[in-house]
This record gives sequence, C-alpha cells and structure tokens, in this order.
Amino acid sequence: MPILLTMPALSPTMTQGNLVAWHKKQGDKIKAGDTFFDIETDKAIMSVEAVDEGTLFHIFVSAGTSAVAVGQALAILQEKGDSDEELQEMVQRALQTSASAPVSSPASAPAASLQSTPLEVATPQPDASKIKTEPAIIVPKSSERLSASPLAKKIAQDKGIDLHQAFGAGSGSSLGSGPGGRIVKKDVEALQPTSRYQSGHPTGPETAAFTDTPLSNMRRVIAQRLGEAKQTIPHFYLTVACEMNALMSLRQQLNQSLENQRISVNDFVVKAVALALKDIPDMNAHFLPEGIRKFQNVDVAVAVSLDSGLVTPILRNADIKGIRALSTELKELVAKARSGKLLPSDYQGGGFTISNLGMFQIEHFAAIINPPQVGILAVGASLEKPVAQAGQVKIATVMNVTLSADHRAIDGVVAAKFLRRFQYYMEHPLLMLC
Repeated sequence: MPILLTMPALSPTMTQGNLVAWHKKQGDKIKAGDTFFDIETDKAIMSVEAVDEGTLFHIFVSAGTSAVAVGQALAILQEKGDSDEELQEMVQRALQTSASAPVSSPASAPAASLQSTPLEVATPQPDASKIKTEPAIIVPKSSERLSASPLAKKIAQDKGIDLHQAFGAGSGSSLGSGPGGRIVKKDVEALQPTSRYQSGHPTGPETAAFTDTPLSNMRRVIAQRLGEAKQTIPHFYLTVACEMNALMSLRQQLNQSLENQRISVNDFVVKAVALALKDIPDMNAHFLPEGIRKFQNVDVAVAVSLDSGLVTPILRNADIKGIRALSTELKELVAKARSGKLLPSDYQGGGFTISNLGMFQIEHFAAIINPPQVGILAVGASLEKPVAQAGQVKIATVMNVTLSADHRAIDGVVAAKFLRRFQYYMEHPLLMLC
C-alpha cells in the first residue's frame, strides 16, 4: 500500500515548518536510512531520514516552501506491488485535503503545492543613497499672490517648502527682504523645511524608507511563547550582588594551567546554578495545569543568541559534571546552535534557564520565564565597584544577578534561599571543584 509522508512534529512547540530541500526527486529509489529532506523548525534545520523502502512517486510540496503545517502531505512513497489505482486515489485524497485548508501559495507553485506558502525571506535593507525621491509639489494654500524671485521659488521647491504657508497671511512671518517685500534667496534659505511649511506633508517628511521582514518560524514561536508567559505568569524578581574576586583569581589560575581550554565566568555560573538547584529542589521544577513537577536530575538550559532569535540548549546532569566538562559541552552546544544543527534532544526539557548578557557590559536586567519552567536567572557583567566592608571601602569585582520566579509555584522565601545559595557558591568557588 502506498505510504503518505507528512510534515513531522520535531519539537513540542512545532506547529509548522519550512521544507528547505529535497535530497531525492520523483522516481528515485528510496532505502531505509536515506536522507530524505531537510526541515527548518522553530529551533534548527534538521535532516529527516527515510524509514521505509520504495520509490518516490509524487511530491506535493516543493523545496523552499514555508509554513507547512504539521501533518500536511509532503510526498507519496510507492511500495512494491502498489497499483496505479491505489496511487492515484491517494494523490487525489491528499490534494482534496490540501485544498480544504485555508492557506495561501505562491503563484509559481505547482498545483500539488497549493497548501504551501512562499519561503519567508527577510527583505534587504535598501541603500539610502539609491532611493530616488521627487521634489515636493508646491500647491498654493490660498489665492493670495506672493512676489518671489525665480531662484527663491526653485530653492523652496527643492526644500519642499510652501511659500504661501511660510510667508502668506496668517503665517506669522513677515514678507521677504527684497524690494517691495519680494521673497529672495536668503529668505528661503533661512527657513527650515519643517512640517509646518511642507506642502502635502503636514505631519512628517515627504519620504519614509522602510523594510518589512517576515517573521521566521523561530521568531514567531518566541513571540507567542514569551508573550503568553509575560501575560499569564505572575513574575516576581529578586536581585543579589556577588563578589567575584575569589572566583576571578581561581579562574585565572585554571586558565594558566590549562593548555587548550579556557574556562569562562559563565561556566562557573552554570555550575553554581546546578548546585543551588540540587540544594533547593523546589526551583528545579515545571508548573503544569495538573500540578508542579519536580525533577531529580539537574538539567540547566542556557540562552544562546542567533541571528533569527534565541535557543536554549541544555546541559544534562550539570550538578555532577566538572567545570571543564561543562565548559567543553557548552561550547559544543553553542557551535551546534549557531550552525543550525541542534537535535530535539539538545533543547527539549530543562528545569531552569540562564540568560547571560554580561559580555555586553549590561549590569542588571530581568528575564522572562521560559514556561513551563518556574525560574530564570539573568546574569550581568562583572565590574569593579567600591564595596563597604568592616567599616572600610574597598574595590571589588561585583556581578549582579536577578532571579525571575513564577509565584504560582514558588514563594519568595524559596526563591531567596535559592539565590543566596547561588551567591554562596559564586563567592566560594572552590566548593564547585569538589
């Protein structure tokens, strides 16, 4: 019997995907394990392998098609012994299902791809030096006749200035400085082409160049999830300042002793978060409609910025891994994320998220919780600041961190205990090497 291939759901949040490329064409023989086609999800571009053998009989959705709904027909695989009647019946049934879906398609798409929409491509920013604009047309606002030199009229037209608005009755301006009140060159040059004097453009400039960029799948999902999170989750925020002198000294010693690896401050942050989650397990949880799910394993997600948005690859069992192992694994996940090669197992799940903007010298910010997690830690820059201690002022390296917590699942005391525990590990970094 023919096999209908449909758009798979490759992540829990995926409702549609972009069909980036076909690795096979109609008529090709397919073996199990062959790379079949590539899909761009809301997280990455992933290759899909064939699980059955046969011949690629028909393709419904062409490469380069975007916003293909999960479950939509992509192709038909012909198995040995399939009759022409069976194949044609499946084609017609799939086309009828596609035709009933209220979606658009490019004019150049084949009839079998009527359910698809064009690939979303960001419109390039136009070169401002190549944008051609026409001089404003000066339209008299009254029948009042003004005396102006030809040069003054030309300069006014080039500037988009309406001489009747600038010098006519009720304008508040005196007549020109030429003989008999004639408007001359210097009178017009003294005016600024504001909206008050511009003809036909009373509320702004005569030309506004802009570019519309369609939402990518990733940006659309980010907008939906974080919009819902901010509207439905009762966030509350706690901030502490961590003195980093001891950690910075230890980090320097480690990096001097390691030949081919450098430990970052963020590596210590991940480890401190993992240990604090182990100590305060209420923070290592998801808020679900039926209750609160607390995790035994400590899986820490780290926000990674991409051109198209954010992804949060996960460091599994981070509490039992050493600093060097965490550093290596995090670098590998970041590289995979930026090359679009993350697998669903790399980013699905996670009990808690870290968002670090310290590398941009941001001192303090508050992040939005990534549901169903109940907390996220926003990490600022490590900066030298005056600190009072034992009645004296000293200079210390200080890092501000802010915890965003879901008040439906977490009370203030629990959040405070977690944040203080994190602070303790950051200020006593040797404990993270035990």
